Amino acid sequence: MTLVYIALGSNLASPLEQVQAAIRALGDIPHSRVVNVSSFYRTPP
Repeated sequence: MTLVYIALGSNLASPLEQVQAAIRALGDIPHSRVVNVSSFYRTPP
């Protein structure tokens, strides 16, 4: 198994929903799994 770290971010409408959808999509990739997800942070634009 290869371990990778992926950083996600969004400045689109509904950023939290966008990132959560991306995490779900990553988990749907065959032969892969999401092991852990860090806290979400919001920063000013």
